[in-house]
Amino acid sequence: MQDVVGTDAPPEFRGGMDYWERSQDPWHRDAFPPEYKDAIPHDAGERRDGWMAIDYAGNAIGFVPDGSECKLADDFTIQAGPYKHNCAMRPNTRYTD
Repeated sequence: MQDVVGTDAPPEFRGGMDYWERSQDPWHRDAFPPEYKDAIPHDAGERRDGWMAIDYAGNAIGFVPDGSECKLADDFTIQAGPYKHNCAMRPNTRYTD
């Protein structure tokens, strides 16, 4: 059995990502304004909380919902990120105003 992603347990850092940010699914139908919801191909049930992967340019590049089984990050700190949300940062990373 693998580890389970949760509020204080982010997935491992991979590829070109900078940090993990706590959020709800950014690609869920409910994340979009009403005028765009018809363009979303399907409804994936309720919007879930989890960890959004952010790249070095600040773009959302992935999302892992809480309860997912995967390898967890083993060396990180949780702190307020650039938008004041809880973020899992690599060691020796600090965001300031």
